[in-house]
Amino acid sequence: MVPGPEAPTAPQAPAAEAGARRNLIPFLSKTTVLSIGAVETLVVGAVLDAVKDTAKSFIPSAQLISNFVKSYPALTIGGIALAITATLAATYLVWRLPQDRRAAVTSALQRPRVVYSSFSIAVFSSGVLIAVLVCLMVRPAWCPSQICQVGLAAYPGPNDGYIGAEVFAIQSDTILIPGDPSNYSLGHMPDGTGPKAVAADLVQQATGVHAPANPAYRVAFRLQSLRSDMGEMSIEQVALLVTRTAAPGRVNAWYEGNVVDLEQNPHITRYSGQAPGQLLVATWVDPTQFGHVQLSPGESDIITVRLWSDIPIELTYRIQVTYRFLGHGELRTFQVPQNVEVVFASQLQWTEYQLRNGKLQPG
Repeated sequence: MVPGPEAPTAPQAPAAEAGARRNLIPFLSKTTVLSIGAVETLVVGAVLDAVKDTAKSFIPSAQLISNFVKSYPALTIGGIALAITATLAATYLVWRLPQDRRAAVTSALQRPRVVYSSFSIAVFSSGVLIAVLVCLMVRPAWCPSQICQVGLAAYPGPNDGYIGAEVFAIQSDTILIPGDPSNYSLGHMPDGTGPKAVAADLVQQATGVHAPANPAYRVAFRLQSLRSDMGEMSIEQVALLVTRTAAPGRVNAWYEGNVVDLEQNPHITRYSGQAPGQLLVATWVDPTQFGHVQLSPGESDIITVRLWSDIPIELTYRIQVTYRFLGHGELRTFQVPQNVEVVFASQLQWTEYQLRNGKLQPG
């Protein structure tokens, strides 16, 4: 018998390709779900970090994220909960293996609405959360003001929403002794450093057209640019606004000595008889003549002002700062609400005391 022709063998390549495709779909599905889970973990961590401690957060614009979460708590929690729920559902479908060991996605495709819905919700909700965070960080021009609120740096002291400033130190070798000097001792001395300290100094005469070589009295204040959307700030003028004047009587002064010399962004001004409501405009005395202090958004700095007088006076004043944002022509003025006092006396009115054996004694 003549053998007949052999039956053709089925090609193996199509079967191998089909198997590869079946393995690729679960791999891509698992990778997608893992990526979504990682993104959601980062989003939740970013939100918690911003809300927990805005000042120390590693996230740019953490204050805005914190404000958004506090303004829209239900929306934030709902969006995160929906994303996590959908991701868990997609994870279950992807990793669940049926009894016949077919790929989970292959079996789940018999219910495409469940799979597609879970993936779509997880991807969409995660994408929305990421988009909101990006908008809060970048704040593009088209972002609605309800979402991209104006960024304000945290400043606990006096401020006008654009700049914050406060007096934090008074520096002078001699401090006014209120009342009877014999009532003071080592454990009870006049405040000599804080913003409420009342300095006492002798009047000084100008050297020709110039100020004295080293006026002893100075006031130091810190300031900070608060707006993140206005660009760099330039301090155009620093002045002392006179709020009260009086003629001094007898002045008892405690010689404290050895004060810390603050000379950051130094200015100088002179009292020469100005009435309450008038300004003592301070002049920049840094080697860079006619310079200006400039602050980037959120940046803080310190300014010191030396003050001297050639006439005896009890003077109360406030710091007044005039500033503008570069690129904006409008000048703004902020007055620090703290009242600062100083007394200038003549040599005839002056008695100086020093601390000896725990008591103030004439020096």
